[in-house]
Amino acid sequence: MRKKNKVALIIILIAVVAGATSWALIKKNNAKPDCDTTDPANLNGECKVDLSSIQSATSTSTAQNPTPTSTTAANFSDLYHNAQYGFDLTFNSAWKGYTVSRKSEDKAEAVYDIGIPTKDSNITNGIAVPLTVKIFNKADYQANSTLTKITENATYVFVYSIWEQAPSDAAVTEKDIANVISTFKLN
Repeated sequence: MRKKNKVALIIILIAVVAGATSWALIKKNNAKPDCDTTDPANLNGECKVDLSSIQSATSTSTAQNPTPTSTTAANFSDLYHNAQYGFDLTFNSAWKGYTVSRKSEDKAEAVYDIGIPTKDSNITNGIAVPLTVKIFNKADYQANSTLTKITENATYVFVYSIWEQAPSDAAVTEKDIANVISTFKLN
């Protein structure tokens, strides 16, 4: 009887250790990205995080040759994290080399132009802006036909607009823009 109890105890301990390890790996992979807001590249609490190296908890690949098994890691390449206003956007490979620049605009709390590199001579400074995200204080927000509401929280209303005309060499399509908007998440 004692031998059966020891075997049962060992099996329970193995199950507990395996469960705790799986939980820790899943929690690590679902954690919000670390953002060094003292780094000039991360002004205003914004982070651009390369997801291509993130592997799911079930991945068996080596660190030298990562092969993501997670659908998210396989289909998307970059996560943009804005700590100041508490939102994330995920960009697929069509957005390679994207930039995020903040500008001021009357009545908006913040305006973020999300640009992509272009060689189209009609585009000034080589950056086309397929997507603009605007953040309004709830008290200042008024619905507008050129802006589409994404969501809101207790303090802000988040809206977006898209480019009127894409550059001739645009890799980003309207479907890519819609996909990015669909990844918008409040923290």
